[in-house]
Amino acid sequence: EQGAAKALFADPEQPRTRQFLEKFLLQ
Repeated sequence: EQGAAKALFADPEQPRTRQFLEKFLLQ
């Protein structure tokens, strides 16, 4: 699961997803 999250987190075409993951991971 972490691999998939990393892929989305590093995907520049998904800034909203990255923001969501940032908030989720930093919660």
